[in-house]
Amino acid sequence: MMHHQSPDKQEAFGDTEDYEVVEGTRKRRTILKDETTPKREKVTSQIEAVTPGLSAGTRALKLESPTSSPQPEESGELSSQAGASSSPAVSSTVPNMISRDTSDVRQDQPIAPPTQTDEEAFSDDDDDEFWQQAAKVADEAEFKAGRKKREPILVNRAPVLTLWVTVVCVREGYSRGTALSIAKYVASEYSQTKGKSLGVIPTNPTDKESAFQQSQRRDAVVTAANALQYPAFGMAVWCVETRDGLRAFLVDKGKSLEAKGIERYLDDAFGAAKEEAEKVLVELAECFTSADVGNKAYSLYERFRPPWMGWGMKGEFRLEDVEELTWRIRRGEKVV
Repeated sequence: MMHHQSPDKQEAFGDTEDYEVVEGTRKRRTILKDETTPKREKVTSQIEAVTPGLSAGTRALKLESPTSSPQPEESGELSSQAGASSSPAVSSTVPNMISRDTSDVRQDQPIAPPTQTDEEAFSDDDDDEFWQQAAKVADEAEFKAGRKKREPILVNRAPVLTLWVTVVCVREGYSRGTALSIAKYVASEYSQTKGKSLGVIPTNPTDKESAFQQSQRRDAVVTAANALQYPAFGMAVWCVETRDGLRAFLVDKGKSLEAKGIERYLDDAFGAAKEEAEKVLVELAECFTSADVGNKAYSLYERFRPPWMGWGMKGEFRLEDVEELTWRIRRGEKVV
């Protein structure tokens, strides 16, 4: 740090000083750029007052390391201290005119001012990426700490899929009754496929028919029932009009699926947790448009469905998993 000097010295040294590093300490050289200027004469007279015997053509002030003693603030006090010493060395007569801590300066490295402020450094791409990631981690920790703690719901996968399909179909624009009917149809299709792959569901006699025979038989049933295919849950579902409204139609059995029994099925499976579970699923479905939710629905289901515990075994359905998906989607993350 630079100690206080007289105004004359501050003016004289302000634009003529130079620095170099020698053996871990700093030297200050006062370079007299113009030998004929009044400024030069003023500097020369001041130096001669404290350093008699030095050549006027090669003036240099050699500085010592910082000390704890207070420094003179006026040129008169500085001159009186200098006169008390008989040594011609400037280091003893003008102690600590300028003091800087050089303990961290390498001998072979020039001293240069910083080229970048803290604010500029934190605006770099690497720092931006770091702070963005740190903010995400902090947000996630805050979300997990603040969300409601719930006990997992012990339930089979089929009821979870049925409730989710119901929510998705309502989001797609179907009535509650139609959505329940389609949900049972979709869950039954997936359940049948899984059971047959595991060998726990026997093969139907119709499965042994040729593709042509199956097509002819199904066409006859569909025509008789006046059934049509409707897009739901990312797939095409056969449906028929009934006196209660549009209902999913089981072509192999030639009958429609009524909604009342499906509602009771969900009540039994979820118990008191059904209302809250459906609310959480609705929030997830509303993250997507009615046209897009069906295409994302099954992939989302794979993210929160209960773990596989065996055919017919219940697993833990955690509503926190659904809430986290909703939270991530709302933040703009791509989860599916």
